[in-house]
Amino acid sequence: SWRESFLKGTPMIRPVVGKPLPDIVSVNEQVAFEFSLYPNPAEATLHVVAPENERITSYKIFDSYGKMISQQSVNGSLVTINTSRLAPGMYLLQVCDDNHRFSTQKFIKK
Repeated sequence: SWRESFLKGTPMIRPVVGKPLPDIVSVNEQVAFEFSLYPNPAEATLHVVAPENERITSYKIFDSYGKMISQQSVNGSLVTINTSRLAPGMYLLQVCDDNHRFSTQKFIKK
């Protein structure tokens, strides 16, 4: 089939080859994985608590520029992270649970 150009006023037409694509696209919605962390701001340690009946399998820490500072595989519903080597500033903590869902929160290092 032939379709008119999407630019108005152009005398060109463009060929459309192949089967038409469906107009509807769907994405499976994931249930949010919410975890809590304390103390925030952190000094030497940061405690991460998974929701009830969930386990944390890994975490990554990113600086404010998006550079990954550290990553660790863990297994538990309460994880303690040593933050004493981090410079003062804002960081992002990305946590993965045992259902392979990710969630990210900000924390501040004093």
